[in-house]
Amino acid sequence: MRFRGAVSAFAVAFTCCCLINVGSYFLWTDGHGIQTVYDGISRIGLPYVFYEEGGFAYRKKFYAKAIAIDLAMAVGISTLATCLWASNVTRERT
Repeated sequence: MRFRGAVSAFAVAFTCCCLINVGSYFLWTDGHGIQTVYDGISRIGLPYVFYEEGGFAYRKKFYAKAIAIDLAMAVGISTLATCLWASNVTRERT
């Protein structure tokens, strides 16, 4: 039973990290978020941008290192959330 809860905690935290990463499109894309420069470039990735598309001289760029770092951070945050959840569950049981 405890294992299922740990897997659920990991899955929820990892999904949240991934949604934040993809949701960054709305922060960094023209007309949606906090950026006021209209350069025509769509960007995805938080904290590291791993995909860019558009611009005045249209281009597409994919940064493999950035997505690897973003995924590693998501796994680390998810593992930390799982450890915190597990320590909270063991405290409640004792």
